Parts: sequence; structure tokens; C-alpha cells
Amino acid sequence: KREPSLQAPEKKEEVTSKISKLGKNISKAILNQNCIYVLYSKRTGEPYLFTRNFEGPDNTIRIDPPSIIIFTEQTYRGISEGYKTDPLKEIRKIENGNNRDGIKNFLGSTFYDNGATGLSVNYFGLSIAAGYIVPEPNFEGVPTVEIPVTNPMAESLILLNGQLAKVETDDEKKIFNIYSSMLFKEIANGRFLVPMKLDGEVEKGENNKAVIKANTKISLATIPGKYNRPAVRMYTDWKRMVDAGFEPKDGWSANIVRMSDMITDFDCAINVTNATCLI
Repeated sequence: KREPSLQAPEKKEEVTSKISKLGKNISKAILNQNCIYVLYSKRTGEPYLFTRNFEGPDNTIRIDPPSIIIFTEQTYRGISEGYKTDPLKEIRKIENGNNRDGIKNFLGSTFYDNGATGLSVNYFGLSIAAGYIVPEPNFEGVPTVEIPVTNPMAESLILLNGQLAKVETDDEKKIFNIYSSMLFKEIANGRFLVPMKLDGEVEKGENNKAVIKANTKISLATIPGKYNRPAVRMYTDWKRMVDAGFEPKDGWSANIVRMSDMITDFDCAINVTNATCLI
């Protein structure tokens, strides 16, 4: 009797089922830890993004989706000394907390704000896709104005460029230019937050849209631009905006805009934090 081939549909289904079950069990174990240890970039202040670049025909380069790496406590103890003098990377501890949701919240932000598509556990022998660990938020049926602003692909490219220690060699310049080219395409299609303060009254209109009364003064956050004109500060998500100091408790709100709404009158500075992109 011939044994079933790995290519047979029933065998593929069995293997897929086992992999799925393993991924879910490991994901559950990660979320139930008291803490995890995460490799961070010192340059960006965010979890370090790993990606592999492959050069193909005609000098084209394919870039794998980025991921992060976490360590269990036992592994961390064995490698922590090696990172104490690393100029680019460090390891940070993420606590699960009393509510037991600290790791889940951290990973959710890392996946769906920063653009990491998964993680590796204790080096790169075991990789798990983001959706196995923290499901992607579902905004089906939610009005567009109520959907949180995120730009995970754009943010991942900003962070990947920010992680580069230098851009000197031909290969480094090539990678930097590829990331930048991809970033500009993402920025052109994204929705961004522009911090603003209002000196006047705002009312709620239809579909919870804000209605600004006449003669209300609007102040936008800007920095000096490249061509002797102001550059408006734009953020990929609320996390980056709040991290930059624009908090609601200080009177800051945000307008949701596209790059095309601003670029004719302003330069645009994306995420003026540790990793900044000036357009």
C-alpha cells in the first residue's frame, strides 16, 4: 500500500492543522508569561525590526516582512551581558501586569502600529505570525471617522530606516533608497494625524463629525521646513503623537489628513520623534 504523499491534499491539511495548533499553543504560552524580554533599537526606541533582503534579477531587491524577536527569562540570562555594550540594540523587559494583558497590549501595538508581522522566540528557530498571537482589529461596519488612524507599513519603513547606523556603502545606500521609495508610496496613500489646538467652540455634527464655528483660531504643530516655509507635523498613529508630547490633557486634538491635503502649502514632517521623515 502506497503511503500518502506530502503533496496529497489530505496530508497538507494534516500538516497545516498541526502547525496551526502548535502556533496557537505557543502564542497562548507567550501571553500567559509573567514577563518577556524584547530586543529594542537604541536609535528608534522601539522593538528592533528584522527583515531579510534578497537581490533578484535586474538588481531588484525583495524585502521580507519585518518581525521582532523576544526571549524567555532563561535565555535572557544567558545573553544579556552581550547586549550591555551594543551601541545599537538593547533588551527591555515587558511585564504582563496585574491585569494579565500587558504582553498582549504590547504585542498588539508592535504588530498593528509598528508594522511587525510576527515574532521569533529565542533567536530565529521559531517564528509565529502576528495573527496567531493577537488578532488584527476588526473595524467592519465602523464609520471611517471612528476607526483609529494607523499606518503600520509606513511606520515599519520609518523604523527600518531609523535603525540604520550609517548610510555609507553602496549596499547601505541601496537599502536606504529602497526603504525610502516604499515609504513615499505608503505616505501618499495614508491617513495621518496633525496635532492642533482650537481657540473657539467645536460642536458635534452628523456622524459625530466635529463642526468648527466661524472665527475659531486653529493652531497647527509645525517645525522649520526645507524651503523656508513651515513643515506641518504629521503622525502615523496616536501612540507616536502622544509620545511626541501632544496630549489631550494639554489641549491638543488632531485633524485627520492625507499628504495631498497639506503638501501644496506646507512641507510635511512625519513622526517628529526619534525617527523622523521630512517630505
